[in-house]
Amino acid sequence: MNDWNLEYDIDLSEAITSKLDSFGDIQINVLRLDAIHPVVSGNKWFKLKYHIEEAKKKKFSSLITFGGAYSNHIVATAFAAREAKLKCTGIIRGVPFEGYDAATKEWVVMPSMPLQRHGLAGAVLGNRMHVVSGDVQSAGTGLEMHTDSHDAFEFGTAPK
Repeated sequence: MNDWNLEYDIDLSEAITSKLDSFGDIQINVLRLDAIHPVVSGNKWFKLKYHIEEAKKKKFSSLITFGGAYSNHIVATAFAAREAKLKCTGIIRGVPFEGYDAATKEWVVMPSMPLQRHGLAGAVLGNRMHVVSGDVQSAGTGLEMHTDSHDAFEFGTAPK
């Protein structure tokens, strides 16, 4: 049991059970992952649980995640982070990235990362966000390829 409020044990006895008369005594159990939690549903709970436990164990104060616009993953991560008393930053793919220019007190559109991808690793070191590895989906084909590309985005550097 962890010390944050998002613990949901899955009880298979709560699964929907049906008997198919035409197949004898075959019993079908359906585990409704969409019913685990109203916000952190589906397999998101299983993906986030161990990352959050590790962040808490290492006494991290925040999480960073990447997802598409209107992503359930972004919402689920933000909710789970809040419940775990962690800050959360979501980087949204496919929309302009903006940065605040403290000198002019304006938001400016920042350059996009050269390669959009998912399933990647990211870290902030100093004033740079480093993005490494990940998978790239070929538009319209459904094919995915792994990349070992490393990109760095420097905060505070607005396009001229």
